[in-house]
Amino acid sequence: MGTDTPRSATSDDARFIAKPTDLQVTSANLIEQYQHHFASSLKSALPTFTKPIAALDLVCGTGLSTMTIAPELPAGSRIVAIGDDRVELKVFHDRLSKEDRRFIFPRKDRLHRLPFAPEVFDLIWMGLLNQQPNPLRPVLRQALRSLRIQGHLILAVPLHETFLEITSVMSPRLRGFSNSQAFTTLMAEPHHLLTAEDWRENLHRCGGIDIDLKRDTFTATLPAPLSRQPLFARYLLSLWLGDDPVIQARCYHLLDDAITEPINITLHTARIHCRRGPNELIEDITQ
Repeated sequence: MGTDTPRSATSDDARFIAKPTDLQVTSANLIEQYQHHFASSLKSALPTFTKPIAALDLVCGTGLSTMTIAPELPAGSRIVAIGDDRVELKVFHDRLSKEDRRFIFPRKDRLHRLPFAPEVFDLIWMGLLNQQPNPLRPVLRQALRSLRIQGHLILAVPLHETFLEITSVMSPRLRGFSNSQAFTTLMAEPHHLLTAEDWRENLHRCGGIDIDLKRDTFTATLPAPLSRQPLFARYLLSLWLGDDPVIQARCYHLLDDAITEPINITLHTARIHCRRGPNELIEDITQ
């Protein structure tokens, strides 16, 4: 494994990376900027490696984070990128050049059952754009076990505060619907989503050491109707309410009736970097 001094992001790849000034976004590019925000956040936490490494993207989607980080790694590095959506993996495969396919290997696997032996990767990252693993700790433990000792885990995650702010912004417009079941569902606090300190505590309990966490935000305008806003429909709602289509449909109906003008929100995220602790710490925690 190469040296590992943390560094800031270097030159941006214009195909994939959002510049900071782009984070004040409008409806024309909301979903792209949301995706780029997470990929750029992951890139900003990369250590500097001087030798080829083995790396793992735990939630590759259509390949944005993999293709953002790949140019930053030393020549000869290999990247395994896993996902559980065949359509997204097909898009990822199609975007890879012949040269890319020599060192980037997308594959279908489940996040909760990683098929890797302990201590095989130098670097693992995970950008949680539209999901939070539940239960979370088994995923973090497996990731840390798959790292070599002192290996690096980088996360880019949405925070609980985002959804508190969304409900605060929406609640005045929903008051006339307070007797509906959908209103109760929307106003319920999303306890399954974590604060920054919750993430720190979970990583510590799973064997992560040298945990470094940086918060970030960007503002977005969500046009009405929300059911036709891709950022809200594909990402925020599933994080907020889960993936039950019946619950989502019920809430969409209420939101589209109540919210007829654009709403402005601030999305709260965190970039977290930690390292794998010694074997005795990992083994003691995971028994």
